[in-house]
Amino acid sequence: MAPRQASLRWVLRPWILAVLLVLAVAGLLGRWAPWEPTPPPEPRAPLATEQEILADAGRGLRVFRLAANPEVLVLSFGTLEAQGRMLNRLAALVEKAGLPRDRLLDDAELAAAIEAAGATAADWYFGHDYRAADLRRFFALAREGGVRLTPEEQALRDLMRREGLDRPGSNAVVVSVPGAAAPVDAALRAAILRHELSHAAYFSNPDYAAHVRRFWAEALTEEERAAWRRFLAQEGYEAATDDLAMNEMQAYLAHTPDPRLFDDATLGLPAERVARMRAAFLAGMPTDWPREATPSQPAPQPAAAPRRGAVTPRPGAAGPDRARRRPSRRHDRPGHPPAPRSRSPARCASDGRRSSPPRAARRPAA
Repeated sequence: MAPRQASLRWVLRPWILAVLLVLAVAGLLGRWAPWEPTPPPEPRAPLATEQEILADAGRGLRVFRLAANPEVLVLSFGTLEAQGRMLNRLAALVEKAGLPRDRLLDDAELAAAIEAAGATAADWYFGHDYRAADLRRFFALAREGGVRLTPEEQALRDLMRREGLDRPGSNAVVVSVPGAAAPVDAALRAAILRHELSHAAYFSNPDYAAHVRRFWAEALTEEERAAWRRFLAQEGYEAATDDLAMNEMQAYLAHTPDPRLFDDATLGLPAERVARMRAAFLAGMPTDWPREATPSQPAPQPAAAPRRGAVTPRPGAAGPDRARRRPSRRHDRPGHPPAPRSRSPARCASDGRRSSPPRAARRPAA
């Protein structure tokens, strides 16, 4: 061996021994250290059809992904109260006319807004619908403003992260429906879910949204568009917003079969004209979801007149969520003006763009 090669060997040998020693120690430590396996990812919400969601009788919050479109997350609540605790502040940000869009209401402001609407925290909305972007903005504003979230809102944030809705590129849609507990019966619950899912279709199905926009612009006359804007304004929507008006029009016209939420006479147009409008809309719908789950519906008939003081479900805010009490000829309470007309349950909370299914009556007759 040449002298130079021998010197290199003696120079490198200490380094080689040091590396081997480190590897040996690391191996021993790894052998005796407690093994902590990586926890498996939490499972995503199960797929379910519309009918399976309606058939679910769970009391607490149940979360599903719609089988026809897994990008649609359905929150099924046991009660209206539980739904309101989680989603009312979000609705105030996204959809309610006259409320700030650049910050969240605190608890006192939210309570005041609900009272001003002549509603309660339970029946302010009967259903909700939001884009994932709405939720991301809500929680970003909560951080920026130092707003203390309720436990239910924190649970919504955790759910959003678990289901991947916090990713900037997520185009998922969240809708909600209350359980079949007074004042919501099974038929009303089905109508609320159908109304809210139609908003989800508008948000997530480009072909369906294109059909809605084309129908609004080309199939409806100016008089008919004005009738829809009038109806929506009476229900508390920001009817001048085209996107909201179109979205609510399709939801009420084709996907709100319960007359307690919407009946054709409300538009102030001849019944035959509204029937032709509905038939034309259904005939032009794209062949995929939601058409495959939308039966041809007869025109909703006016509901029977309620007893004095009875609560009649009305479509009206963020989804089939909002209910209202029909005001009696006298004030609801001594010294208070009559309760204002509430929105239909269909309004959705989303930057004032559209609302969820019509709100049901404020409270059923007790």
